[in-house]
Amino acid sequence: MDFLLLIVEDDAFLRIDLADALAAGLGVVPQMRGSLAEAMAYDGRMPDLAILDIDLGDGKVFPFADRWRRRGCRSCSCPARAGRTCPTASRGRCTCPSPTTSRA
Repeated sequence: MDFLLLIVEDDAFLRIDLADALAAGLGVVPQMRGSLAEAMAYDGRMPDLAILDIDLGDGKVFPFADRWRRRGCRSCSCPARAGRTCPTASRGRCTCPSPTTSRA
């Protein structure tokens, strides 16, 4: 079965740039969602990896991340500032710096 990567990011340019970079570098074409509502409506196959923006336009991503973690999603990434903004239960999870877009 193919590797499933899910990106939840509300900045459209950043979401597309990140997807393009991952497709070029890894050959993975990710599923993408641009809001918490879109992420919560996702009912597809469990992602192997979810790259998550914490602060989405319609709320924090934690309800979505917690739902998939309970189902066994192996990894979720949040921007590096997650240590300050993540709920206690989510602290210590895999974090990475928030990527930036090359577009203006």
